[in-house]
Amino acid sequence: MHCEFRDLDDALMDRIVCGVRDIHLQRRLLAKPGLTLQKAIEEAVASEAAEHSAQEIRKSSSPRLARKPVPVHHEEASSDEASSSEDDDVHQTKRERRKFQ
Repeated sequence: MHCEFRDLDDALMDRIVCGVRDIHLQRRLLAKPGLTLQKAIEEAVASEAAEHSAQEIRKSSSPRLARKPVPVHHEEASSDEASSSEDDDVHQTKRERRKFQ
């Protein structure tokens, strides 16, 4: 009542839009034409609820159920060939892992 804001709703809406941590939500709010304080609050609450639901789903789903089994092709090799081939595969995997780190 005693503040010097001309329109308190606009000032509060600006603070919500500028202060939101979710950059995607902030961009959505900034892109909405005719955004009001009420619409900004509704959008923020809906976004927060959706994120909370997504986190609950991620917590409850089992990683084993989410992944499909990968078919493996197996060939018989002599013991000398097998150990040499396995060593090559191990070293190749280590080199690839170092690249990604």
